[in-house]
Amino acid sequence: MTEVFLGIIAVAVAIMAIIQVAAIVFAMSAARRIGQVADRIEQDLRPVMSNLQAMSGPTGCSRISAAAPSR
Repeated sequence: MTEVFLGIIAVAVAIMAIIQVAAIVFAMSAARRIGQVADRIEQDLRPVMSNLQAMSGPTGCSRISAAAPSR
């Protein structure tokens, strides 16, 4: 009878180990995808940020005020 319980415990531990390994693999692939998305967002925002920096510089303010209609 104790051999049966030990067998059940061994199978349960093996199933838990398989689930944990699968969870780790899934977490690693999700982290890799999140990193790729972050890289893509950074690349997409780089031109926008450079335009904002150019507009906020000393010459950018004068271009904005020169483009504004005078009243």
